Amino acid sequence: MEDEAALRTELARQRNLLEQVAQDKGVARDADERTSAQRLQEVQRLYEQGLINEDEASTKRREILDEL
Repeated sequence: MEDEAALRTELARQRNLLEQVAQDKGVARDADERTSAQRLQEVQRLYEQGLINEDEASTKRREILDEL
């Protein structure tokens, strides 16, 4: 349980860093400005890195696909 909390904290930290870099470079990082394919790839990457579990990945994939 502590490992999962640590991973979630690290994920949040990395997201914040990505947002900061994107803002500094003038790159949009909003979900609306990324393609569905890019968003699905991101979910898969997070799952493969163990930052989200299978249920979370499945739920997010379904949300992305439902928007199509």
